[in-house]
Amino acid sequence: TTFPQSCLRAGLYTLAITYLPVASVMIHSLTCSTDPVGRSWMDAAPYIECIGARRRAILGLAASGVVFHAIGVPALFASLLWAGRKQLHTRKWQVMLGFSFGLYRPSLYYYGIAHIGRNLVLSICLFAFGRSSAMATLLVWLVLQQSLVVGIVAQPYRSRMENTLHSASTAVVLVSLSATVIMDGAADDARAAVGALLLLLNTVMMATFTLVWLQRFRTVRDATVQCMRAAKRGLRGAAKRVRR
Repeated sequence: TTFPQSCLRAGLYTLAITYLPVASVMIHSLTCSTDPVGRSWMDAAPYIECIGARRRAILGLAASGVVFHAIGVPALFASLLWAGRKQLHTRKWQVMLGFSFGLYRPSLYYYGIAHIGRNLVLSICLFAFGRSSAMATLLVWLVLQQSLVVGIVAQPYRSRMENTLHSASTAVVLVSLSATVIMDGAADDARAAVGALLLLLNTVMMATFTLVWLQRFRTVRDATVQCMRAAKRGLRGAAKRVRR
């Protein structure tokens, strides 16, 4: 693996794993909330009022981020996968983009893009209707339900464990969301009991995913190590040429 290939792989992997948090912050930066006095403040930065030059500057940056990051990153990965769809089995594409399609069955190599799109739709639903809106809750529930059905039917992952974890995690989120809505007007004791059960359920899922992702972390670590080694070799070669 050459130095540019290792760095490109590390950069693409970083884009993939940081996509949703960064995109959510950018989308969230577009919204404002009104306080009891009637003044409007940014949701992402409650100390910044939604008027004036500072707000306009942040709004411009956030809008640019939504276009170039929230939409641009999925478009980038989709175009790369489409361009190399017939060569994904080769070492070049395995090294560069294996993390984005290697987990899925060959016929569903694009499922990672669909997963990113699902997360983007969820963020847009929360942005458009507000986190506490009944419409946002309904849309999120419908999107997650469809994701669960597609995951069970398509079985997109190569590993049975991955398919099980994907379906189980989506089901846990659906159960948590449904329980939150149902128990909204329940007694305090019932809400506390259900909350404890949901906390336990989510803790188990998080622990399971942590173990799985610790194994995947080796991908980033190996890519970083390869990049550093290639950089050292390049610097040593340059130093030798300078001495000559």
